[in-house]
Amino acid sequence: MNFNSCLKDKKIKGLNFSIDLSIREYWDLAEQIIDTNKFQRKKVSSSNKPYALLKKDLFEGCIMPPIILSTTDKFSSKYKDKISNALNSSNIQEHKQALQNLIEEAFKEKELIILDGLQRTYTISQCLKDSLGGTEEFQNHPIRAEVYVGLSKMGILYRMMTLNIGQTPMSFRHQVEALYHDYTDRNIQEYGIKLVTETDQSRINHIGDYKYHEAIDMFHAYTTGQPQSVDRKTVLDEMRKIEFLEHYKPEEDESEDLLSVLQSYNSLVQLIEDKSQQWQLTEEIKEQYDIERPFGDNIFKIFSKVQPMTGFGAECHRLLQQGKFTSLDTLSKELKKCDFKNDIDDGMSSIIIALEDIQKRATKIGDAQRRYFQMSFRHLLNKDSDAYLDLHSCWKAGKETYDSLFGI
Repeated sequence: MNFNSCLKDKKIKGLNFSIDLSIREYWDLAEQIIDTNKFQRKKVSSSNKPYALLKKDLFEGCIMPPIILSTTDKFSSKYKDKISNALNSSNIQEHKQALQNLIEEAFKEKELIILDGLQRTYTISQCLKDSLGGTEEFQNHPIRAEVYVGLSKMGILYRMMTLNIGQTPMSFRHQVEALYHDYTDRNIQEYGIKLVTETDQSRINHIGDYKYHEAIDMFHAYTTGQPQSVDRKTVLDEMRKIEFLEHYKPEEDESEDLLSVLQSYNSLVQLIEDKSQQWQLTEEIKEQYDIERPFGDNIFKIFSKVQPMTGFGAECHRLLQQGKFTSLDTLSKELKKCDFKNDIDDGMSSIIIALEDIQKRATKIGDAQRRYFQMSFRHLLNKDSDAYLDLHSCWKAGKETYDSLFGI
């Protein structure tokens, strides 16, 4: 492995190394990391013309475009001080050898992810299975790679966005899934949160338990300001990518990631549970409003669902963009002041009554419910609202705003 230049990426606060290595050296790494991310996009058929041509070109000694790698967020955190010193140094060359040692360690420990070049990597795999790929000449053929060091998860996401312009792009939501998949394996229960995948045997039974794909929906709503469900192939998804790229601020990326948004939301849900004295929907309300299948009959069953989660994420985005709060941290501190300023049962029952009405009238029920929750959180966190920090009246005010905006 030969190291070439080292450059600072001031936008995403990372270091970029250009390296040359043999196909065998690269595959020794790639073989171990290519399938570790279960949310990565699927392999494109080897009969796909561009990749079939690339395979032929590689056998003829072609130099393909650089593969872009990044050290994992976990690895970068381990050497945060060393990387920070290099980033802040006026002479990057003084740190070059130490950084090269870090990259060599990352290769050895397989602490790298592929940001761009996954399909090219699959093509290399196909070449190695061919009789020509078994030759020493082919395996010693040089390829070029770029390695980012020191990127946070949000920095990695930003770079994935700007690199993802190939013939088989992943959607914004899919890239977020890929980036945060380790949270399903990592112990985050110290924060009172558990993420459960669709294939997980465990179930969500308590406040703090969330479905992973719904947590991703909430974070997607937070980064884009849109609570609606996502069609992965719409033009709207591309617009949301642009929205994220335009508003990305590297100084905020460590404090405002998926876990931070989840913590903020989960703290609010726990507060509602405590302040409501473990509220339960009464049979009287169900009979009075002819509700056969309520949206939820307790705090957990209401707020563990994707509709309030995405409504919360989208409204947090809006409030921060409008300067109502300086950061997610200040918003979270304000949430701790929420309380019921009137009858608890009346306030909580109003959520179920509102959602029952929406279900009977709306054409796209799920999206309508997301908007309703966004309007409710808007009143809860808007200092100009009469329902500010009021867990009793924000839900009714949210329904009034929803009706006026969406014509029900």
